[in-house]
Amino acid sequence: MRWVRLRLGYASDARRDKGAVATLFAVLLAGGVVIGMLALTVDIGGFWVERRELQNSADAASLSLASICAKKASDCDPLVTPASLNPLINANAGADQASQLLTDVSPTMTKGQCARTPTGLSFPNMPTCESVGSDAVPSQLSKCPAVPAWLRGAGAGIPFVEVYTQTEHNGSTVLPPAFSQALVGGPGSPMTVSACARAAWGPPGVRTGSVSITISSCEWNTMTNGGTSYVNSLPVGAFPGYGGSGQPPMPSASQEIVINLAIPNPPTPPNPDDFCQVNGKDTPGGFGYVSPTAPSTCVADITTDNWVNILNGNNATNACESALSSLYGKVIQIPVYDCILQSMSVPTGPPPTGPGACLGGPGAGGAKAYYHIAGWANFYLSGYKVGGGPASERVSVRTGSLPCTGSVRCLSGWYVKGSLDATSIAPPSPGNDFGAFTVLPAG
Repeated sequence: MRWVRLRLGYASDARRDKGAVATLFAVLLAGGVVIGMLALTVDIGGFWVERRELQNSADAASLSLASICAKKASDCDPLVTPASLNPLINANAGADQASQLLTDVSPTMTKGQCARTPTGLSFPNMPTCESVGSDAVPSQLSKCPAVPAWLRGAGAGIPFVEVYTQTEHNGSTVLPPAFSQALVGGPGSPMTVSACARAAWGPPGVRTGSVSITISSCEWNTMTNGGTSYVNSLPVGAFPGYGGSGQPPMPSASQEIVINLAIPNPPTPPNPDDFCQVNGKDTPGGFGYVSPTAPSTCVADITTDNWVNILNGNNATNACESALSSLYGKVIQIPVYDCILQSMSVPTGPPPTGPGACLGGPGAGGAKAYYHIAGWANFYLSGYKVGGGPASERVSVRTGSLPCTGSVRCLSGWYVKGSLDATSIAPPSPGNDFGAFTVLPAG
């Protein structure tokens, strides 16, 4: 019976408390606590969702703008680029708002873009980011984070762009509050959501090469007429990437280049018409190959402005034959060297200067030789012959013939401009721009 009485008593207490929750909720509602909590969770939450979407837009736009500027300085123009950037800016926008490039936010920053332009670069109509300070950018805009350490000091010559974006909501840049306007004391403060992103570009720094083959900067200069002659269109779609539906036209036969990795029995003295010719363009025992990262591979981790050991042999390794077969009709990345140094140990520092300084080093030769890598080039591989059998050769997709015969070893194709994946950017210098560039986010 005691148990029954206790249970009845509990039920009676519950009936007496029945209206307490409703009363408490009414008090909190009247006091604005519930509305305040809704304002925090909904309005502030909506602000951060909007901010995240806007930051994604700014990040994508800054990387795209950096690529545009890297490919062609004259296209790095805030009066032109919004048309190509707006699809990226608006990709995350909802049905009633569109993330947009800022338009004429200050006299010094037109259409939300600015650039750092080190000596030697010029971008039309593009304000310098150094001029976009606290007085130039309106206080409601998000500022970009501080310039990272790798873009200061030795990296001060690396160019970058900044993109400032702001939300448009039903034709207004103000994001209206949903619940905070119902708080006691009047409507809540309207919010303007903005973001900033920075991207830098320059010669690739540390990266892994497609194949462990290298060419001389002298050859590259000769073949590209000092960096002025490229095939402007990259391959698109199915093999060979040119000449098909929706693909760029196949380059003319005169645009195809043959890179001789080694010339057997070069004339002595060298042919005066081939001023790059130094023992077949390579050191004795070297035929254009560098030591791979692992013996069973054909890739090499190479740092720009550093030294890499040569790999002996006239024929490509089995790993390189396999790698080239998979890269036939594609763009490969070739490291470009500006010095060969015979040495008993790995050299350090920049290449030696003076006549005959490169190729120097008593008592060294063969495997005791090193290339100094100055930079990288993009090369469409149209054909090759790197050995003496069918597995080591492919006819040119342009001519239908092998690009070289006999004991000559060669690649055929054309140089193109484009980006390369790398983990760092090397500070630009007059001798390390071979048409390839790396774009990285920088805040």
